[in-house]
Amino acid sequence: MDDIRYIKLHNSGWFVARIHILYKTPQRDAHGNISYPAEFSEWKPSGYSDICVLAERTVDMVNDTNFTDGTIVKLKAFIVAGSDRTAAEQYEFRRDSGKTAKYNVSRGTQNAKLVLKAYN
Repeated sequence: MDDIRYIKLHNSGWFVARIHILYKTPQRDAHGNISYPAEFSEWKPSGYSDICVLAERTVDMVNDTNFTDGTIVKLKAFIVAGSDRTAAEQYEFRRDSGKTAKYNVSRGTQNAKLVLKAYN
């Protein structure tokens, strides 16, 4: 699984979007074995986080979240008054990673399309 620190979302749709992150935090047992919960939890930004038409926003998961290394993350594009979209790609959060997953969300509120544009 690829490592990541940043998620960027560009909005070229006719709506307001927000970055939400679905995540699974690793858990260690008494023997040091790592497991993950079956279901994702959802991180939502605090404060103003709207991404208006033709704007973009980047989440730095070191400064903006309290994720621990090894947390599995994926983007959920929250579409205000519309149908949300979740990325197919999953990444492993690493504090020392310099990698960014760059996405674009487009179209309208009920038929939004989310596409991975770059990972670098």
